[in-house]
Formats: sequence, structure tokens, C-alpha cells
Amino acid sequence: MKNDVQGKFHEGKTGADPQKARSLGADPPSSLTDRERGEWRHLKEGYDVLALHMKQLHRLLENAFEQNRLLVAERKTLWTRIRMLQIKRRDSRERNADLLVHLLQLVLGDGDVRTVERLSVSIARDMGLGAQEIWRLQQAARLHRMGLLYVPDAQRQRKGLCFSATLDKTLVQVPLASAHMVEALDGMAGVAAVLKQLGERYDGSGGPEGLKGKGILPESRILAAVLAYQDLRSEGLGASEALGLLGGQAGWDPQVLGDLMHHGEVPVEAFIRIRIWDLAPGMVLATPVHARAGAMLLPAGTCITAHHLEQLLAYSGAGPLEEMVSVYPRGSGSLEEGLTETT
Repeated sequence: MKNDVQGKFHEGKTGADPQKARSLGADPPSSLTDRERGEWRHLKEGYDVLALHMKQLHRLLENAFEQNRLLVAERKTLWTRIRMLQIKRRDSRERNADLLVHLLQLVLGDGDVRTVERLSVSIARDMGLGAQEIWRLQQAARLHRMGLLYVPDAQRQRKGLCFSATLDKTLVQVPLASAHMVEALDGMAGVAAVLKQLGERYDGSGGPEGLKGKGILPESRILAAVLAYQDLRSEGLGASEALGLLGGQAGWDPQVLGDLMHHGEVPVEAFIRIRIWDLAPGMVLATPVHARAGAMLLPAGTCITAHHLEQLLAYSGAGPLEEMVSVYPRGSGSLEEGLTETT
């Protein structure tokens, strides 16, 4: 009986005349009996409730979609703010490091810091270190002398003070002092960790924790070997002699010494270090320009043009660049050797 009523109801709703079909919604068809009309009204009430629920569900879905759209927009805004804060923090960190380097230059002079930084970064790239590790190594190379500010002036000028075991506990104390001063700066904890392990040795004979082998941070293994190499060079040893002496000791990473043998044999030309945004047309790069991620953007020997400066500006929008670059001083003989025209 119910199926018959539903059939007649749908038949009335789906008649040939749409206007008539819509007008039949309030009253049952006249062809139904009283019993069928009661059942029809019962079905009609069910359909009305269902239609009401569908409308409510539709409104809920619309509200949910709107809430989702608002959340997506808010998420994008938050990510933008986070990115801006990250950039501000990075810039602040860079400025702090620059101030410390300037302080060291005023108190201790330039020393071999530029050569140490260049050799360390070159070896790190050969070893496949990531952009963040290279950045930590670069900052540690610039700031490794911080601990010398604790050392009396009379002893500060002695050769090998930072990393020679001939002075009691100096091997450990200066790297620890450097790490202690740097770790107080925001975002420099990784650099402090590198500095702290500069006294460690590959064979476990160093300190302060007696780490050995791969248990020492690769940045620390690289920087410690480069500093030892530069210390020997400053005493008058040639590159081959210095590397031979280090190779006969067990305290240095053999892989680092192998890469140092390649890079240490190359004489360092006289060049000037400037900020990358101080580059001007006509300057010639003494070393390549790299992005922080490691990609080389301009090779050494490039004669800077306005087009190169536009390229660097475009690259900086995709990611940070190395802050400092090396150029030959005007009038240097290296300016005329093999200038690279890149576009």
C-alpha cells in the first residue's frame, strides 16, 4: 500500500505540467482514499523534515568552506610574518657577527683570518657539507680568535697560542672561551659548538671532551686543521713541508688534509674583501661568488658589469648570498689575467 501511495505521489509530482506539479506539494492528490491520504501526509512530513535537514546541512557546509578559506588565508599571513621575522633575525645575527669581527680586527689585527676562511670553505664544499654547515664554519673561521681576548697581551703574540699544547691548557681554554662568548648571541649556538670542539683531535688526544674521529663536528675538523696549517706557514714552512708535518701526526682528519693539500698549494693573491652590495662595474672578482646554498653564481675573474649586479639582486630574492666577496685591487697584475666575460 505504501509503495502505491509513493507511486501516486511521485506520479503527481512528475506530471507533464511543472507548474501543476509544484502546486501539488501542499495537498494530496484527490484520487487517493482517506487511508492513502493519511499515509501521504505522513510521507510528506518525512520529506519536509529531510528537506529541512538538507538545507541545514548545506548551510553548515557553506560555513565550513568559508571557515577553511579564512584559515588558509590566515595561515598564509602567518607564514609571511614568520618569514619576515626569520629574515630580521638572520640580519641581526649577521650584524652581530660583523661587529665581533670588527672588534677582533681592532684588538688583534687582521691576521690570517681571510685565508683561513677561504681554505675552510673550499674544503667544506669539497667534502659536501650543506649550506648551514658551511655558514657555521665560515662564522667560526671569522670568530675563532674571540677567546684570545681573555689572554694577557704578553702571551697573545706567541705563535701557535690557540692550538699548541706547549702552553699549559691553552689547547682547551681558548676554544672554550671563544665558544662561551659566541653562544650568548642569538642564533649562534651552532657556531659556538664548532668553536668548542676546535681543541678536539682526530685520534682522541684533544679536549675538552676527548672526542675522536667522526664524533667531532666536520666543521671543527676542517677549521682546526686549517688553523694548524696556517700556523706552520706563518713560521716560514712551505705548503708541502707544512702538509707533510701535519700528515705525520694522528690528530688531523686525513680527508681534510687531502683536500688541504689541493687548496693549500694555491698561492693566495692579494685581494680586497668587500660587501657583496658594494660591488661596482669594472671590479674583477678574485674568488667566485656563491649563494649560501652553495651554488656558484659568478666565477673568479669575472669583470663586474651592471648586468651582473642585476643578476645578483635577482638571485638574492630566491635565497641569501655570501655577504663578503673578494676583488682584485685596481692596478693589480691579476686584473689583466684571464678576465671572464659572463652574462
